[in-house]
Amino acid sequence: MSDSESPVPQTFAHLHVHTHGSRIDGLGVTQRLVQGAANKGFKQLAVTDHGSLSTTIEFISACKNQEIKPII
Repeated sequence: MSDSESPVPQTFAHLHVHTHGSRIDGLGVTQRLVQGAANKGFKQLAVTDHGSLSTTIEFISACKNQEIKPII
């Protein structure tokens, strides 16, 4: 089974994720991060950007569209 096919426990959430809005080390595009999490069966996802909340609304909206609980 490849990584993209592996099931994720319902209670697991990455708690150290940065989007392109992070001022220090973010490269992830919000929509791609959320889509990837949805494809892998995540039910929740956190964003921990440094020094900025600029992608918060985009993140929450993307999560709601994929039925994922956003954690800020």
